[in-house]
Amino acid sequence: MKIPVDFESEIGEANDAAQAVLIGRIVTGVGGLILLFMLVPNTLADRAIILALAAFVIGVGLTLLWSSRRNQLSDNG
Repeated sequence: MKIPVDFESEIGEANDAAQAVLIGRIVTGVGGLILLFMLVPNTLADRAIILALAAFVIGVGLTLLWSSRRNQLSDNG
């Protein structure tokens, strides 16, 4: 408990950016699938809710992709 953790020797290289890219792509894809619910007959209010939910999910996915790209660029130079 008193020995500090050496991340590099115990675990290896950090892969946070790669994980963020993968999860960002999956979440963005799920947001696109949620958009398919717009094809189901619904009231205008229900369609607005579906659109808002899909936009939020896609926004989270794009934010993950943007932050991973930003971290990769800052790590490289």
